[in-house]
Amino acid sequence: MAEVQPLRALHYDPATVGSLADVVAPPYDVIDPPARAALAARSPYNVVEIDLPVGDAPYAHAGELFRRWQEDGVLVRDPEPALWVLEQDFHGPDGATRTRRGFFARVRVEDYGAGRIRPEEERGRGGPDQGRVAPGTVA
Repeated sequence: MAEVQPLRALHYDPATVGSLADVVAPPYDVIDPPARAALAARSPYNVVEIDLPVGDAPYAHAGELFRRWQEDGVLVRDPEPALWVLEQDFHGPDGATRTRRGFFARVRVEDYGAGRIRPEEERGRGGPDQGRVAPGTVA
């Protein structure tokens, strides 16, 4: 059985960033340049600035933003460990409405193949996936 423990999550402070809809983004590998620009225009704190950084030294810039957002209270850490529950409604590629339920927790890293915690699929290995954007993610 997987070893599951509560964690002290680092998350956006809604009192600082406003609507979480303005700071979330789809996975980096489905964001093309126009979609990235639209996401970044929603908020100076959109996660795309860290997940898909641009510029001459993109990862140094992302690291600096991550540090600054914590110092400025944009990102805050829970004072006590907790399990975070997620319920997410979305429209699938076929247009059907679905609900995804899950939770966030701390788990022990295990070798692939142990059958307890499965690794993410391999799709993210090559960068943005042919310029596709998940349907309905950028308005």
